[in-house]
Amino acid sequence: MQVEINRVLSAITQAKNTSLGVKDYTVLITYAGRVREWRKAMALLEQMKLNGLQPNLFTYTAAISACAKVGNPVLLSPTLPYYECSL
Repeated sequence: MQVEINRVLSAITQAKNTSLGVKDYTVLITYAGRVREWRKAMALLEQMKLNGLQPNLFTYTAAISACAKVGNPVLLSPTLPYYECSL
């Protein structure tokens, strides 16, 4: 599944011919969650922040969902401040 996510990421970047936006990252994080790749979802969330983009409510919901699908939403606690985890 990792290869698929990387292909999707590459395709989006090429199609837009520019850097990814918040919506693009949210879609990718959602997809990573659906295929139970929570580590990739968290990596995308971190990459998004490093690229200067501010995750929104939908992005955090996708990230929380990705972690919850593996049965442990606490995995997010090092990544998100407490108030964001309690949305």
